[in-house]
Amino acid sequence: MQSSESSREQVFFCFLLVVVAAISSGYKIPSGDHWTHIAQGLYILDTGTIPREDVHSFTYAGAPWVNWEWLHNVMQAFFWRLSEEFGVILFRFLQIAALLVLFFGYLVRRTHRPFLSFFATIALLLLTLPRLNDRPHVFAYGCMAGVLFVSTYWDTAKNKKAWVAWGALLFIMLGWRNVHPSWPLGLLLITVLLLDWYRQEKRGGETLLPLKKRVLALAALVLVTVICSPFPLDFRHYVSLQQEGAMLPEWRPLFLLGRDLFRVYFLSFFVFAGGIIFCVWHQRAQRPFYLFVALGMLVEAFWHNRFIPDAVLLGLPVIVESVPPISWRSPVRPVLVGILLGAAATLLSRNYLISYYDLRWGWGIDEVHNPIHAARFLKEHRAGGNLFAAYWNTSDFLLCYLYPHIKVAVDMRVPGLYPFDFANRLWYINNEQDFRRFVLTLPLDYLVLGRPDAVAFQKHDEGMEEILARDGYELVYFDRRYAVYRTSQGRLRPEAAAMPAYRVLRRWRNDPTLLAEAAHERFDDILFDLELLKQHTAGRDNAYRAVIRSLYGQPFLSDEQRSRLEKLYDSPPGDLGS
Repeated sequence: MQSSESSREQVFFCFLLVVVAAISSGYKIPSGDHWTHIAQGLYILDTGTIPREDVHSFTYAGAPWVNWEWLHNVMQAFFWRLSEEFGVILFRFLQIAALLVLFFGYLVRRTHRPFLSFFATIALLLLTLPRLNDRPHVFAYGCMAGVLFVSTYWDTAKNKKAWVAWGALLFIMLGWRNVHPSWPLGLLLITVLLLDWYRQEKRGGETLLPLKKRVLALAALVLVTVICSPFPLDFRHYVSLQQEGAMLPEWRPLFLLGRDLFRVYFLSFFVFAGGIIFCVWHQRAQRPFYLFVALGMLVEAFWHNRFIPDAVLLGLPVIVESVPPISWRSPVRPVLVGILLGAAATLLSRNYLISYYDLRWGWGIDEVHNPIHAARFLKEHRAGGNLFAAYWNTSDFLLCYLYPHIKVAVDMRVPGLYPFDFANRLWYINNEQDFRRFVLTLPLDYLVLGRPDAVAFQKHDEGMEEILARDGYELVYFDRRYAVYRTSQGRLRPEAAAMPAYRVLRRWRNDPTLLAEAAHERFDDILFDLELLKQHTAGRDNAYRAVIRSLYGQPFLSDEQRSRLEKLYDSPPGDLGS
């Protein structure tokens, strides 16, 4: 009876973890290099080949490119094709849910304590949350949890089940090998788990599977994992990866993060690290090989903070297995406590992601972080050719959303893989001199300028767009955040080739004084521009209304001109006059 009740608890806790994963993953897709990964996957699905060179930029077309993560790219692109942004969020949920359920299953099989295992899995979610995004490493976390879970079947008395476990490990490692370059950690983990199991069996006086067979199985697993990839093993790539990532915050040592070190996330990790160090001594005689790897990963997390989730995945079991048995005497059932704990974890994760990472809950693409409306405008008019987008991650989104018709100047593989002098200037460009020297000399069809992180545009934005206006570039779209300029060779579908461009307005030219100077002699041109702006922004930020309000109070306007503005404003007259 007790066993049946425990099984029901385990099933319920698994269900609760799936619900927590669904809520925690339900935020809009932000900016990031996951867009480049999706574009890579789309290319592989369309061509049936894995690119070994740059196929998405026009500045580095043909440059060597090793895509270790091609399999994850394909899976993510499949979900994108399935339902675009909703498919990507579904894939995110499935990865997080699998990670939590597999880790919970591993702890339950190790400790036979469902509630404590559930509590530890919630702690795993909170300690890994900032890294649970749409990038391939999340799948690698699930692979690590899968290795831990499958390893618990080595203690079965039936050798047939042990071989099934080896088959499952091979399946996991083949996926991990082609999903993320952290796969050698999986082989190391399997090795130390096997050594600890063998050590325990020898101490217990029994050997469930002969040592020779285990060594052969491990050797076969390593060999198949290494060779089953389109990219041969080359440790020089790992060295270059460390060098390329050195400038990114996630690769920095913890103690060099400055004020960020005092975030709740890092402070919680310090508490966790203290718990690991305390518990290692308690378990030193039970599985020393595993503890050695867990401590090594803890050191790596302090040296490169991006490895904090890996350290948590390996370290939490050490803490859980060190907790002494506790008799539950409370009238409140553990299941009810689990519900409350899951709800609290969900609220904490939601508030943390909102406050620290500026994420927005809901379905779809985050229109604050991504130029979604500008992209839809370009897609609607079948834009094609070479595109420049100046700011962090903007070009990655456009590269994916407008695939395969657009090639970008740089993407998130910059600055690590390309020459510093040119690539970094394109990536971080923020002054007019570099803009004219490094951007306007490129063979461009379109330019997308804007800030994904602020509505108030910086001075160099205005200067760049003044240069474009003077040099004859056509402004064909703008809203409060982004502007799209078309060069003379910009390619649209034939019926849109003569699409009118703005004559007077610019996204930074909404000052009443400037508008008054232009409207005094060019009112019809401004009215024409306002009609275009209304088409582009009506129902979203209604940017056209701010321009109309700036014009409406000008003393030189006639009653007939004010009437035309009122008609275009499309709102109660009282709002316009206020």
